[in-house]
Amino acid sequence: MRPVFLASVAVVSLLSFAALAQAWREYENRHEGFSINFPAEPRVESRPYTTASGAAVPSKVYSAELPAGRYALTFVDMASRPQDEAQAIAHAVNALRQKGRARYDESDNLDGIPGHQLSILQPDGRLMLASVHLYNHRLYITESSVPPGSAPPQQFQQSVAMIHPDGRVVDLEEEAEEAAERAKQQKGGR
Repeated sequence: MRPVFLASVAVVSLLSFAALAQAWREYENRHEGFSINFPAEPRVESRPYTTASGAAVPSKVYSAELPAGRYALTFVDMASRPQDEAQAIAHAVNALRQKGRARYDESDNLDGIPGHQLSILQPDGRLMLASVHLYNHRLYITESSVPPGSAPPQQFQQSVAMIHPDGRVVDLEEEAEEAAERAKQQKGGR
């Protein structure tokens, strides 16, 4: 009897996890250069983003809100404000810090792309994981939060990637190594 019960629990658990995994899907936007997993089709809203200098630049917020969590990626086109790029990450990180008490707050490197990651306990007890990255005159800000007692929303934060127009994931470290190897081969072939 006990083995049958355990087998039943295992099957139900696997089916539950499979259903949960199927709900998440990759959202890819080649024009704006990113891909990320969302638990549902994201809503897209255009709105101005205020830079560190106070200038308003275009941005889009891709978001999904479910009872189990809130998920958003803000895409900011900084091309018209190159003078604000040096402060863009720090400015976005400071805005995120205002949302609660930081439990983790460190510089980050996403495939060679500089950025920052945060874990913030919000005043209502929600846990928010956030990241900020700047690549190719574009600022990417992710925010995901879950109710108290829920598992951290890592699947969202860890799925973000910058992509080339052809869909390849940007990996500056690997691309630099490949370029150096090609240069070395061309130099040796002369």
